[in-house]
Amino acid sequence: MLARLHIRNIAVIDELTVDFSDGFNVLTGETGAGKSIIIDSLNMVLGQRTSRDLIRSGQQKAIVEVLFYIDDEEIISELSAMGFETDDYNLLIYRDLTPDG
Repeated sequence: MLARLHIRNIAVIDELTVDFSDGFNVLTGETGAGKSIIIDSLNMVLGQRTSRDLIRSGQQKAIVEVLFYIDDEEIISELSAMGFETDDYNLLIYRDLTPDG
C-alpha cells in the first residue's frame, strides 16, 4: 500500500508530504493546485522518464520519495531476492532529478 509521498523542488511545489490512508484516497483542488504534479512525481519515482524541466526554478535538484507498506511475506521475499531491503514491512523508493539528468 502506498503510505507516503514526499516531493521537494518539483515545478511549483517547494516541499510537500502526502500521507495516504487505508481505503480510498482522493486528490482534489482547483486548476493549477498541483494535482497533476503529484501524479507526475509518483510516476517519476516509479521509473517513468521525466523532463528536467520539472525541477523547480532556481533549484539544483528535485527529490521524490515514496514509502510503501508491504505486509505480504511473499512479496517481501521476492523484493529481497531482487536486492531490495525492507525494514519493518516498509519499502522506501527515492529518486532525484538534476539538470544533468
